[in-house]
Order: sequence, then C-alpha cells, then structure tokens
Amino acid sequence: MPIYNKLVRELIPQVINATGKDCRTRILDEEEYTSELIIKLKEESGEYFAAQGRKEALEELADMLEVIRALAVVHGATWGSRYAKDEWTGTCAYLGWHYRKET
Repeated sequence: MPIYNKLVRELIPQVINATGKDCRTRILDEEEYTSELIIKLKEESGEYFAAQGRKEALEELADMLEVIRALAVVHGATWGSRYAKDEWTGTCAYLGWHYRKET
C-alpha cells in the first residue's frame, strides 16, 4: 500500500474504501495539523501560480481559501467572526473578516 502522509478531506477515506481499496488515517494533534496546513497552503499556492486558465485558477483559489479558513480556526477565529487588533483598521468584506487599525 502506498504511503502518502498528507492531509485529506473528510470523505476521501470513504471514497477510497468504496473503490475496494484500503486506507488508514489518523487524527493529527494541533501542532501537526497546523504544520500540515501550512505545507498544504504552500502546495495549493504553487498549483494556483501554475494554473492554466481561469477555471483552474479559481479551483486552486477555492482550495487555498479552504486551507486559510482551517488555519484561521486553528488560530482561534471562526469564519465570519469579528476580531480586532490595535494595528489593523478597515473591513475585508470579501472573506467576511473584520479588522481594525488605529490611525
């Protein structure tokens, strides 16, 4: 059985098993999960920059957003949550994040 050692979406093991193949997974601790998310974001950004055409670029951007969202949760935020730091100001409505900067 090949060893991949990479993050997978939650339904991928069931998809693999449905094809008659076997796979083993494990739940990572928070430190390992964060590290793997960073690796995944680098991988996805490379795929974005290598994308040929708009459709492929948008698919890679969607993958990047999914990883960014997971990283935000690891760092204590929730999607669409509001958080403020003294050094930020403004609103990023596109992602549903809000940030402030004192002027």
